[in-house]
Amino acid sequence: MVNVSSEIGRLKKVIVHRPDRGISRITPKRATELLFDDIVYVPQMMDEHDTFTDVLDEFVGQENVHEAEKLIFESLNASAAMREELINKAVHYEELPSTDAAALKAMENDILTQVLVTGYLQEDDHIYFDPIPNFIFTRDIAVSVNDHVIITKAAKTARFRENLLTRFIFAAHPLFAETNTQGKVINLNDLNAFPPSRMGQSVSMEGGDVMILNEGCLLIGCSERTTEHAIHSLKEVLFDKGVIENVVQINIPDDRSYMHIDTLFTRINTNDMVCFKPIVFDGNSSNVQVYRKDGSSAGYDSVKNFIWSEINPDMNFILPEMGFLHTRKESNGQMVAIWSL
Repeated sequence: MVNVSSEIGRLKKVIVHRPDRGISRITPKRATELLFDDIVYVPQMMDEHDTFTDVLDEFVGQENVHEAEKLIFESLNASAAMREELINKAVHYEELPSTDAAALKAMENDILTQVLVTGYLQEDDHIYFDPIPNFIFTRDIAVSVNDHVIITKAAKTARFRENLLTRFIFAAHPLFAETNTQGKVINLNDLNAFPPSRMGQSVSMEGGDVMILNEGCLLIGCSERTTEHAIHSLKEVLFDKGVIENVVQINIPDDRSYMHIDTLFTRINTNDMVCFKPIVFDGNSSNVQVYRKDGSSAGYDSVKNFIWSEINPDMNFILPEMGFLHTRKESNGQMVAIWSL
């Protein structure tokens, strides 16, 4: 059963994706289109990821570190009907000829899994799809909010197949059967529940813009990848379902340099948060709007002031290369900011 109510709680299970061979197909000419900033040496990436998962194995147990490719393979085995539906959707979106569709449907599930992820058949180098290099960022594909799962919707078409595979996993894999049967999967890709706005603004949201601070407070960044319409649409569903009490919209520059709120700040324990000072502390080109389930709201001119006012007045902000910023309450009750190295 899924249940996540904190960014800093004890990790029990995690979904990861080891860098795959598809990343080696990225060329300098297409790197920007595929949302990758550099040409990487894939064997080294794989080795570094193996070290990372070895550490996770020690903390939570190898059986609780779920590789996305394995989940796809197990989901293909779990439901023949959903398997065919997945292939049909991928073929339709990628505009593949009927011969390719037939070849995909005839593949063994282990081979099909590799093709769906890497985009090509290694045995004969037949290319079916573009690679999905950003699948390594599994934080983006879905988020857990208390006992619900939100399947996100990427802003860029280069991530569409990631989204398709994520929806397939959560629909077909036995690991999420209980969450599904209880109606606790919220799918932002459902156009009936999450249509575009009347002004044509789309619903898009990535997990890097979503942080749960506690069981009552969810932060969502309005960014290059997450639209305001998506935040407001999701907010109403979360409130109606009683999932959360407060949804906090953090407005940041609509720029790839910032991309998500998790590139700007990360809470590392109860009283410490690593952050980018100009936006989080100074509030440059940023502000915060709090929406409450009871219909009330509040506004703040910076993430810092929101955190100190509503989450933790003792929060220390760790500013890289600048030291720590923390607070002290004076005898008159006034909060004072203090720097320390």
